[in-house]
Parts: sequence; structure tokens; C-alpha cells
Amino acid sequence: MLSADAQLSLVVIWASSGSSLREPAVRVPLPSGGRYRGDLDLLLPGERLGGTLVLRTVLTLVDPGTARQPLAPSRPGSMLWSDECRVRLQGDAPQFPIAVIDFTQTPLPDAAAWHLDVSSQLEAATMGAVLLYVNERSTAVVRAFQNAAAPRPADRLILSAVYADVARTMVEAALHNDDLVDDAGFDDDTLGQTLQNLLRRLFPGRSTADLRHLRDHSPHLLTTQIQAAVGIFRES
Repeated sequence: MLSADAQLSLVVIWASSGSSLREPAVRVPLPSGGRYRGDLDLLLPGERLGGTLVLRTVLTLVDPGTARQPLAPSRPGSMLWSDECRVRLQGDAPQFPIAVIDFTQTPLPDAAAWHLDVSSQLEAATMGAVLLYVNERSTAVVRAFQNAAAPRPADRLILSAVYADVARTMVEAALHNDDLVDDAGFDDDTLGQTLQNLLRRLFPGRSTADLRHLRDHSPHLLTTQIQAAVGIFRES
């Protein structure tokens, strides 16, 4: 049994499978003795979350107090109790990581509407390896993403153009990386697996070597084939 004046702390730690990040969200000191009931308010960085979100609540010992019992925990930081909650943030159609920023404050062209950043690290988690930047000064594009759940006709055209351009950029990134081949094995939710699945979905039955040959000898045709594969401006 703990001493009556032992000091405890309740800590909530979040972890995201999509970004492979893990950080403490909140730490609350608990009063000594008796029972404590209260609510915890968490504010998590949405742009760093993806896949499955794990919230782990841990009761830890801060100070064992003065009247230490022989069998009671005595080391500060000892875990006395824990509970875990999992929330699936993405379903069969994963959400794409997007950040709305002012391009004038970056090296990106001021007049550009969006920019996709793709890492070359195929083993990295996809949610941490790709990021679509949307220029906040391009109000039509920002509005299209805001209305994505119920897009207007103009929004559909913009989203279709963005989707096609993102697919083209990711296909080019895949073909540019020589480590990405048909029989390469990548872990779940990694960039390598995502790029492999994208090539298989857009170009079923075609090998990566065949697509690289097309890129090298007829890059414009490859771009047109990507447009056709994603169904740019196709009415749904």
C-alpha cells in the first residue's frame, strides 16, 4: 500500500501508426489520498496523425512519500496502472495528409496552388513521408478541399485536377526510386507499399520495368496514361 502522502500523476500518451510518432499529450498531478474524478481535455496535432491512433493512460508514481511500505512501489516513474484505447482514423480509403500554408513564406512559387512533397525513404511511414501543401492564397482550391464532403461542380473539377497531379507526382517518385521493384517487400503503411499499390492499381498487369521504359522513351504518353487511369474530370 502506498503512503498517504505519496504523489501520483496521470499521463496520457498518444501514438500514431501512420506517422510512427509517439508523444505525451497531457500530464495531470493527482491529489494525495482519497478518490479523484475529473475530465481530461486533449489537443492533438491532426497533421501528425494517421492510421490508428493509440491513447494510453498511465498512472505513475512521482514521489513515494514518507511512510514507505516494504512491498509498495518506491521508484519515481513506476507505472501503477494503465489503460489503452485505439481509434482507427483511416478506413479503406486513407485520408491524405494536407497542410494549408502561405506559399509566400516558403521557397515554393507564390502563384502555385498546391505542391506535393514525397520522401525518397521507402521504409518510412506513408503518413510521414508525403504531404500535400495547399496555398492558402489560392482560395478556390482551399474552398474545394473544405467542401470535399459535398463538393460543388467547380470544386469537383479542382479536386479532380489535384488528384491527377498528385497521382502523377507519386508515380514519378516511384519510378525515380530504383529500390522500388515489383518483388520488393515493404511493411504495411510504408511509402514503398503505398507506391507499389498505386502502380498496381493504375497500371494493372504492367511491370515497374515496363513503366520505367515508358517514362524514359515517352514521358508525355506516361502522363496521359496516368490521366486516363485516374479518370480526370470524369463525372461520378
